[in-house]
Amino acid sequence: MNQTVTIELGINREIEAFALLAMVWYIRNMEPEIVFRQTAFKHHIAEADIRWAVKTARYEELLEDFDGKYLLLGSDTKGNPIEIVYEAFGEIGMCIFHAMKCRKVYLPLLKP
Repeated sequence: MNQTVTIELGINREIEAFALLAMVWYIRNMEPEIVFRQTAFKHHIAEADIRWAVKTARYEELLEDFDGKYLLLGSDTKGNPIEIVYEAFGEIGMCIFHAMKCRKVYLPLLKP
């Protein structure tokens, strides 16, 4: 039994809803500004692989015990899972300071 729910919005609410959706789309499709600390390359992950993992990230979370630091899980250009830790800056900036082959503890987070 399928039911359709219709919500009538005033013209201003429709415009506001459209503007909000447009803003979300814009933010999600913007390329983040990425800067690298030298420590990001300690485990021999190439810059191109890190950038690909950021662009195609499958998991991301704020780390609880680390102020303003995020864990991001994605794949390198060959499809191998990698983990990245970064600090956010500005509106969409990332300062990446850690990248390595994904540890087993994080692999379950990549499953759908």
